[in-house]
Amino acid sequence: MIGTAALAGKADCRRAGAVPTGWAAPAIGMNEKTVRQSMPDGEWTALQEVRRLSAKQQLDWFGKVAVSRESCSGGAS
Repeated sequence: MIGTAALAGKADCRRAGAVPTGWAAPAIGMNEKTVRQSMPDGEWTALQEVRRLSAKQQLDWFGKVAVSRESCSGGAS
């Protein structure tokens, strides 16, 4: 288990509410309502901002955050 000191203010990317997880969840068949209920309001808002991007921009964003784990520091752009 990772302690709060180890996270040093960063989001724990293992939790279901991470923005990249929320973005990808429908692709594996998760219901959007279930995804919404699992996410804090701020992360849901960030997810909606990503969804307003073009399909290519969304794929580029997902590839970037999936590799960099940028979402762990709260970035969604």
